[in-house]
Amino acid sequence: TNSSSTNKNYAVKAGDSLWAIANSYGISVANLKRWNSLSSDIIFVGQKLKVANSNNSNPQNASNSSSANNNSKHSSSTQQYAVKAGDSLWAIANQHGLTVTQLKNLNSLGSDTIYVGQVLKIATSSVAPKTSSNSDHATYTVKAGDSLWQLAVKSGLTVTQIKANNHLTSDIIYVGQQLKL
Repeated sequence: TNSSSTNKNYAVKAGDSLWAIANSYGISVANLKRWNSLSSDIIFVGQKLKVANSNNSNPQNASNSSSANNNSKHSSSTQQYAVKAGDSLWAIANQHGLTVTQLKNLNSLGSDTIYVGQVLKIATSSVAPKTSSNSDHATYTVKAGDSLWQLAVKSGLTVTQIKANNHLTSDIIYVGQQLKL
């Protein structure tokens, strides 16, 4: 327990998540993790969490000033994505033109564990696939054993970008197929 009157504490209950706690107090998950020195999203019943910054008794203002500081350092803005059943960091990152590392860094994630209902920040400057003229695309002939994921890693693109460049509606490719990378 903290002796400071400006710190508010919350005792974790069964079924709680960092997102739910942060949301109920109007703070960001990133601030909640930072204020409690958490390196992962794992919390346990009975754990005491600070839900207000010791330097500011109004958690909403602390969250907003943090966002303002981040926006002044980075011109890109973010949108939110709610995790659905079956999602993975890789799938979410790939869907939004990010790498898993970028997605984890943007959300201060210390592990690859995500949960249904968790809200993740997605950088909007990275959401739009790379745009370029058709002459900028290298042509690649698919070989046995190739996959869109493998080609994306090699080319520095996302699967979504390769599919868009080639007007593909599925992840199926075949030997001899010409792809624009």
